[in-house]
Amino acid sequence: MSTRLPLVPQTAAAASRLCVYCPKMCRFSCPVSEATRSETVTPWGKMTMLALTAAAGRAPTVPEEAEALYACSGCLRCQTYCTHENDVPAALYAGRAAAVRAGVAPAAAVSVGAAFRARGSLEAIDLQSAATRWTGPRKRGGVLFAGCEALAREPHTIDAMLSATKALGVPLSVHTAAPLCCGRPLLEAGFAEAFAARAERVATSLRTHAGGRAGRVVVLEPRCAETMVRHYASVGVELALTVNTATTFLAQHLPAAPDRSPFPGHAVYHDACALARGLAETEAPRELLKAAFAGGVHAPEGSDVLCCGAGGLMPRTLPLVAAGMARRLAQTLPAGADDMVVSASGACRRHLADVGTSVVDLVAVVSRWLAGGNKGVMHG
Repeated sequence: MSTRLPLVPQTAAAASRLCVYCPKMCRFSCPVSEATRSETVTPWGKMTMLALTAAAGRAPTVPEEAEALYACSGCLRCQTYCTHENDVPAALYAGRAAAVRAGVAPAAAVSVGAAFRARGSLEAIDLQSAATRWTGPRKRGGVLFAGCEALAREPHTIDAMLSATKALGVPLSVHTAAPLCCGRPLLEAGFAEAFAARAERVATSLRTHAGGRAGRVVVLEPRCAETMVRHYASVGVELALTVNTATTFLAQHLPAAPDRSPFPGHAVYHDACALARGLAETEAPRELLKAAFAGGVHAPEGSDVLCCGAGGLMPRTLPLVAAGMARRLAQTLPAGADDMVVSASGACRRHLADVGTSVVDLVAVVSRWLAGGNKGVMHG
């Protein structure tokens, strides 16, 4: 007997039907299906699965059905080729929420809810304790939302951003009040209600500590910025603040940069999906890298860039597929001896490093350039 569950929202059901009756025009664009060579996880296959279960008012009844809903990194590459600009990830997130409510979600996704209940994030450390090193008065440039991954794994990227903004005359203070995770893993895992509650808490905290509606929040990780700008609104949460990505903020203040010689060679830039497609930001990172490198920037078209596989909770739910996506992307990022592969996404950098590709943080590059550290190429 099939498990009954609430139907997915009408918007998601309607989106899935658009894909069902489409002649698979975006089939080639999905990095998940390209990595697996499986028709089931093409955008058409995943959305057909969602449409069938939604129409029947039931949860997936076999593991393959539930797994298909999680075989999406949220990269939005399929939307680039969709006449209707269908938001496949949003529809699949709704399907995941239905699977969680019905108790048929993959164990790796279910564990996300337990981690957030226990620690408030997926990180193994106490984020509040980690953030105390940056406690201080509010700076005139605004508040930096570092995100849980930078706090737990790469605090040096936070220091690099603070150093860069200070050099540009717009110092930032770090947001150190709970909650310190934007909650995106809850959305990707299917904990819709918990995500909405987290979004409201983050919005309230940021408004309090950024000076109300006139305040500015600068977000270090592109996926966090996309979450706040796009996904908070989808659950009815209004942030009511000026939100900038780190790269937009730095590029806005680039005219105030001190006179510095550029690095030799080229930057080979990877557009993170959350920036290039989720937030339609492609120019700001290039402006920064053109200033910092004598040879300029080598980069594919931002709106069509391949996905690194770090999103959509895939490294947790489908790790082998996610790794295959990272390897496929790495093959498109050739760099000479004097060149540097650069990304603005910490999640992408770490995921590419897991498959043997060294990628440098864009903010760290800019920070070192502004500090005059341009005598050689920075690696790792």
